Amino acid sequence: MVDATTSDSGMSRRTLLKGAAAATGLIGTSFVVPSLVGPRARAVPPTGVGGGREVAVFGGGMSGLAVAQELIERGFSVTVYEPAFLGGKARSMDVPGSAAGGRMALPGEHGFRFFPGCYQHVPDTMARIPLPGGGNVRDRHLINVEGAVVALDEPGYAPVTAPQSIDGLVQHAGAIADLDNLRNTLMTSLKIAGDVPAHELAFFVQRELVIATSCEERRIGQWEKQSWMDFVKAKGKSAAYQKYLVSALTRATVAAKPDMGSARTIGQIGLALVTSATGLISQYAGTIVGGGVDRILNAPTNHAWIDPWVEYLRGRGVRFVMGQAATGFDVRGGRIIGARMAGDAGAASTVTADWYVAAMPLDRLKPLLRPDLLAAAPALEGINHLVDDWMVGIQYFLSRRSDVVPSHIAALGTPWALTGLFQAAPWEVDFGRVYGDGRVHDCLSVDTPTGTLRESCTARPPNNAPKRR
Repeated sequence: MVDATTSDSGMSRRTLLKGAAAATGLIGTSFVVPSLVGPRARAVPPTGVGGGREVAVFGGGMSGLAVAQELIERGFSVTVYEPAFLGGKARSMDVPGSAAGGRMALPGEHGFRFFPGCYQHVPDTMARIPLPGGGNVRDRHLINVEGAVVALDEPGYAPVTAPQSIDGLVQHAGAIADLDNLRNTLMTSLKIAGDVPAHELAFFVQRELVIATSCEERRIGQWEKQSWMDFVKAKGKSAAYQKYLVSALTRATVAAKPDMGSARTIGQIGLALVTSATGLISQYAGTIVGGGVDRILNAPTNHAWIDPWVEYLRGRGVRFVMGQAATGFDVRGGRIIGARMAGDAGAASTVTADWYVAAMPLDRLKPLLRPDLLAAAPALEGINHLVDDWMVGIQYFLSRRSDVVPSHIAALGTPWALTGLFQAAPWEVDFGRVYGDGRVHDCLSVDTPTGTLRESCTARPPNNAPKRR
């Protein structure tokens, strides 16, 4: 029985469910329902209120660069202190010694870049990074992924190639309508239907609808305190329900563990990904016709995004101090009066500013939370209770180009929850002519969403030779 709890928009749950059912008949058009809106990225427009006040930002990764952009556009004076590399873990890492014959080095990446259509903040930031010759990073370098290859980890399931939009279906009709792929699709569909009982599928959908129609107070007050695994009541359900619906989907799409991620977080992201594909939410980029629910960069990350970003910020007046890391904060009268720094040469110094922003990984920040700092800002104690995990990646440089439809590859249900992408096609590049020594013609970039492989994945072969298969 569905109750009539009122949602944030003022509609009852019953009314919203009826509207959702009616809206399904409109999927496939560019129709947008004005009342179905999500949070907007540009909540606080730049107003120039900074008045030149000094802000010290510690960390030049993606977070630090984003902070610098928001502050410099609001009139603050910004200095970014970065101990190693601008871009942090989002940067490109060229393979040392791999360039030859006038080519560029093989482009190393920390896994591929995935920008769902429901993401707003990063694409909004990209849209404000201008490029030489006109345009911006979002419009010139963020492209749609046209297909998906899904493989399930169990006998009887066959890999399936599926379109992510009508455009993708039209562009790759040959591969999708291939007899082997159609047979695999039928086999896998029947296997799923046989392994996951119909009543469990219905229950899973009903739980997503509960998230969709809960008010914000309930989402934060109740679902934030319950794990996704408990919320969808995985215990006692079929093995396929637990393996694929609960665990595999969560790890592949949200990059989180269902027993640790909250029902609010995982449920809301799942809903956002699904609704992005319909075109019914005006702020989301995706539509069932043109795609956009799954977007990637069309070039190595530094070339497409990080380097133009840093250049833009420098042009706006952001100062970058490299080889410097914060080692502690001096506190007096309940306020930070300086940040102690250490450099590459070991020389210590102190940085002073009007405001201080720690845009660094948790493992670097936690040791800096000394008692005097926590006494001045007790809320920071919560940082010590955060649990963090790492997602790592591995790349295979291949001696021939893949003929797979440009797709995200998801190995659902595998122990490492692997997802991958062949990069030559979406980059529209002849690898052998542009990168390396001419022997590499494609790159398979693989993410391990739950950090299972840890740092062992990033080890290079002897003598820095690129991996080939």
